[in-house]
Amino acid sequence: MIDSLFDVIIRTNRRYTEFIFEQIRTGMFPNFPSRFNCMYLCEKDSVENWYNSMILRCGISELPIYKFEVTGKVHKADQRWLDQDVLAHGNYVQAGQKYWSGELFDTINPPMYEILFSGGVKRVEKYENIEDFKKNIKRLIVIHYPCKS
Repeated sequence: MIDSLFDVIIRTNRRYTEFIFEQIRTGMFPNFPSRFNCMYLCEKDSVENWYNSMILRCGISELPIYKFEVTGKVHKADQRWLDQDVLAHGNYVQAGQKYWSGELFDTINPPMYEILFSGGVKRVEKYENIEDFKKNIKRLIVIHYPCKS
């Protein structure tokens, strides 16, 4: 009983947070993609973190990973602004403003960047799971050595 009540509070809090963040976006950052109708992307360096997070959230053993070429609107933000405990209304507003401004949640822990995207998408490659991604992504890394003068 307590666990299900806690789950309801968490879901309600998340919906409220999303609603406040969307109000801030439409009022202050109208050219950014909406969290309600965008595609969520991440950078190559954070694929494994997001993959593990999605596996836990979805309760399945593996998911495919896609590499895309995109053109359109993007917004990169630290997702941790959304994962806070129940706050006073003013704190949600402040968190939303910082999220949309691109501020880091803190400077001690590494950010959990998410990229909101809307626009044109071209699928470049599909990886069957995280192991396939890690095995094949090594060939995509370019090492640049500065020229000596």
